[in-house]
Amino acid sequence: MRERRAPVVLATTLVLAAVLVSGCAGIPTGVSVQSTPTPPAPGASGNACCQLIVGGPQANWSARQIVEGFLLASTSFAHDHAIAREYLTPTASRLWQPGSQVTILHELPPLLGNPHLASVEGSSAQQLTVPGQPVATLNASGQYLPALQGPPDQFAFQLQREQDGLRIAALPGADPGQVSHELLLIDSFFSQEYTARDLYYYVPRDHELVPDPVFVPTEAADPLSTLLNDLLHGPSGWLADAAVTDFPAHAQFMPVHVLPNSSGGKTAFVDVHLPVRTPSSQIQVLVAQLRATLTFRSYGLPLFQTAQVKVNGQPWPRPPRGASRQGTHNSGPHLPRWPVDPPVYFLLANGSSHMLTGLTTRPTQLADQTVALSRIAVSPDGTYFAGVGAGNASDHVYTAVLNRAIQAGQVPRLGNMNQVLSGASFSSLSWDSGNDLWVAGQRHNQWEVWVVSAADGQVTQVNLPARLGPVTALRVAPDGVRVAMIVGSGNSAHLAMSAVAGSGAALSLTQPLPLGPNVSDVSLLTWYDEDHLLAVTRSGPASRLWEVPVNGNDATPLSELTGIQSITAAAGSKNPLYASISGGRLVKSIGLGEPWTYIAPGEAATYAG
Repeated sequence: MRERRAPVVLATTLVLAAVLVSGCAGIPTGVSVQSTPTPPAPGASGNACCQLIVGGPQANWSARQIVEGFLLASTSFAHDHAIAREYLTPTASRLWQPGSQVTILHELPPLLGNPHLASVEGSSAQQLTVPGQPVATLNASGQYLPALQGPPDQFAFQLQREQDGLRIAALPGADPGQVSHELLLIDSFFSQEYTARDLYYYVPRDHELVPDPVFVPTEAADPLSTLLNDLLHGPSGWLADAAVTDFPAHAQFMPVHVLPNSSGGKTAFVDVHLPVRTPSSQIQVLVAQLRATLTFRSYGLPLFQTAQVKVNGQPWPRPPRGASRQGTHNSGPHLPRWPVDPPVYFLLANGSSHMLTGLTTRPTQLADQTVALSRIAVSPDGTYFAGVGAGNASDHVYTAVLNRAIQAGQVPRLGNMNQVLSGASFSSLSWDSGNDLWVAGQRHNQWEVWVVSAADGQVTQVNLPARLGPVTALRVAPDGVRVAMIVGSGNSAHLAMSAVAGSGAALSLTQPLPLGPNVSDVSLLTWYDEDHLLAVTRSGPASRLWEVPVNGNDATPLSELTGIQSITAAAGSKNPLYASISGGRLVKSIGLGEPWTYIAPGEAATYAG
């Protein structure tokens, strides 16, 4: 009876642990003289409270119970996975060196699958093979990579009997005596034990900051180590060929100290050691890169409210004579962002272009338009205009200069409409921060992506990653280096994000990061804020709006709205959402989850960008 009841006890413990973890953050707020864990999610308690309740193995537990217990205990990072190590032999514990690489499984495999127990030939050990369905992996830099759909993987654990009972002698992927970096986590616990953060790197072209999303464990002894080490080494994965770090070789961080500040937040005290000949101009930009990573808001609360930086033991920047040496400094370059209260542009059914600003409820028609259009785009600075022709001109892309200077009685005017591209059809237009127009469409029965220079009209075909699939829609982020895409069409249409690499005639997109793995049949997308997209899926006449994080995690379903034809957003909650819906109607919502209100007749609504 004892052998049959024990798995039920483990299952009950798992449920209890899940309830406890979901009820609090488990993040202490006391003063620490070393790096502190990242803050809890918004709305979670910041007080020291319940931790994940797990215990060590019992002497009479079976192989299945030992593996179940180990997988559950692995979710606790306290004291270098001290509880989980009790399930390992002393040798296996010494060789188990889990790092940033993680395999995230759908559920606790033994409770869902049928583990297979067999003897290991030539020894007294046993091997328990457990089926598990990977949801995603974290690579060595903490980037979240959704797993491809397929049959469950098989994870083999070797066990041997010690004086105090069965223990794991070899973990999956490693033979006895080999170092193992394998860390298996259950999806429902991953979101409690890891938090999403942005590393910030520089775009070489204009030296603007661009975020690189990673996940770090909240309970680890030093969750900052991954972030700071990655800043030193530069981006990897999808962003590796598109951004750089300004930290020179041989740069090194000293231990980070954290203290509460007077406003109730935390201040990080960071000392970075640099080569003595590092120029002041380089120090200025790398300190800005560091402060952005530590203090910018990403996926919730900022890691720290402020950061005080020392360079080679001296405060940076050096305070003027007589000034306090304890002040905090957050100056530095900002991310390229959307403006607050920008105009929204749209079309009427006759293909004429209009603009609506927050200062008026009456749309203004753009003057001097000579071609009827079916979709439009405006450059981020409002200087350039682009459109796809309507009717007989639907196979042409046009650009023009947009004069937005409005004086008494004047209206915005379009310059000459220049045909810059022709093909079978064009599905998407998006301007980048360098005033280059990105176009997705079909030509010669092939889906392609082109970039058109507003300065001289030069057209460059973009090299796409192998096996990416047809790019049927795209939107460039304000940083000019991240490109969100819809890949495929119909039921197979899904989201991905790439980075822009190269320049001139050698433009290319890097290997993509899959986004929103729980959504398909995507028909529309737009950037919502720095860390999220909005996407639209269709099911019959209804359209579902989704908020999609660009860290690779699942999308969150939002409201339904019948017949969404276009969607546009900018700067998150700082600006309203506009959508064009069936029947040629322009509607507006002041924020996610808020009701939609009718504004005017209109189609193809878009903010600049």
